[in-house]
Amino acid sequence: MTTGPVIEFNGYRIEEIEYKTINDINKSTFSIEPDLSFEFGLSKDMDEGVVKISVSLLDESNLRTIFLKVLGQFSIPNDIEKEKIELYLAQNGSAMLFPYVRSIISVLTTLDGPSAVVLPTVNILEELKKK
Repeated sequence: MTTGPVIEFNGYRIEEIEYKTINDINKSTFSIEPDLSFEFGLSKDMDEGVVKISVSLLDESNLRTIFLKVLGQFSIPNDIEKEKIELYLAQNGSAMLFPYVRSIISVLTTLDGPSAVVLPTVNILEELKKK
């Protein structure tokens, strides 16, 4: 059994970001509630993994839409049971990456004025069950 971290966070990259000012909320395809999605992948030898979190939202009070896709990279120790790797990557990897997603959204929206969008904290397990 591993004595160090279950998986190791190696960093993240912004894969896609879209920020738009809108004139008519009714024409927006975005939801007022943040729409989150999670994707996962493993290397062939299962020693590296990725978590991709996408979020889209409508900031109704400031008439803007935001879409962000962030990719987190992880190392996976050799001594983890193969059937647990995906579970650790999904739960732990998503929990490690989500604070960066929240921060990017806050910083980006602050650059456009005094009103920052702060994504709520989420229960990763509950979000994964929805998908």
